[in-house]
Amino acid sequence: MFNFDFSNTTSFSQPPDGKGVFTVKLTAIDTYTTQSGNNRVSLHATVVEGDSEGCVIRDGINIPKSPDDKVKGVWMRFFAALGLNPTEIRATFSSSDMSMDDIKAALEESVKGRTGYCYYAPAVEEGGWPTRKWLTPAQARSARRTSNGTSTSDEGLGDFISV
Repeated sequence: MFNFDFSNTTSFSQPPDGKGVFTVKLTAIDTYTTQSGNNRVSLHATVVEGDSEGCVIRDGINIPKSPDDKVKGVWMRFFAALGLNPTEIRATFSSSDMSMDDIKAALEESVKGRTGYCYYAPAVEEGGWPTRKWLTPAQARSARRTSNGTSTSDEGLGDFISV
């Protein structure tokens, strides 16, 4: 016999079909080194409501190399999108000498399973990259009001940095 029951399937491992602001739950974290030698964190965020529920938005953020690395700003926006405040961020990530395994473990303990908001738009051209922008709850509300919904316009998101 086969089990062809998909009634409890919660993840479809594909991104949303359209663009919009999505409520997501961080479901997977991994670390790797890119072909160009950058250490990076891979993030999988599953859409938890709406027509795209169960779709997965994949993102990756480089690991900072120095105290003044600009990618730290990207991380701060990501942490804020998942509800961490600056005090929690400083308390959780206070070592300048963490291995990739340490970083993965700290992220899994502090943000895996949290719910947040991500603006996603599919790649515009073949072989291109999709747009992903992590938003605080206030930014998500504003963007949804500006766009009249979750998939009609990204007009209100021009000031956010793409991750």
